[in-house]
Amino acid sequence: MATKIKFISRMAFTTVLLLVGIAAQAGELTVTFIGNMAFHITDGKTTLLSDFPYGSGAYGYMEYDMAEVPKVKDGLSLITHFHSDHWNTRLFRDMKHKIIAPPGITKRIEENRVILFSKDTPMRYKDIQVEAIEMPHNLAPEHFSYLVTWHGLRLYFTGDTETPADILKQKGIDIMFVSPWLIRTIERQDLVLDTKHLVMYHQRVGEEVVPYQDYKRMEQGTSFSVEYPED
Repeated sequence: MATKIKFISRMAFTTVLLLVGIAAQAGELTVTFIGNMAFHITDGKTTLLSDFPYGSGAYGYMEYDMAEVPKVKDGLSLITHFHSDHWNTRLFRDMKHKIIAPPGITKRIEENRVILFSKDTPMRYKDIQVEAIEMPHNLAPEHFSYLVTWHGLRLYFTGDTETPADILKQKGIDIMFVSPWLIRTIERQDLVLDTKHLVMYHQRVGEEVVPYQDYKRMEQGTSFSVEYPED
């Protein structure tokens, strides 16, 4: 049975977002954990949502309350694959922002909300540049990891792939989001990831994961910030 973790109160979240707006003027991305592989990342103007919206509690993973998730006025959902613990079409239709996702997902979305997908050239939404890296994942015919460049910061999202082949090639990553199973694989091989911040995502509540490279294990609704040079 999935364990439901409450977000901090809406009033507290509003306060956080006001502070985010102030901080972003000084050049910060603020990263807030929603659940599973879903993060709300903002510079105070534009928001990136990784693997969100997803089906709350799908496959026994994390639940969340949509009413407690910060609203997105100008933003982008970035989806790795169609599994319901990463994606929900109905919930996305109730939102207003854009999407980058594999074609099997976006064919069901209004065309004016879709950023044309490309495996060969970088995609862009405002200041956010996205490079798609096709990676295998069991029972998912379309699965992509993503390298995001935003205000000069490089963010890497592994998604659910079972192989660390691509992340081991990446250099100079500012924030790398990595699953527990990849952390275990890399730790067993005594390898090092070239990243300033390593964030574990898609762990089950209470799941034990080996210590590795001082990764962040975040509680739902908590945040951290990373500075970037002024544009």
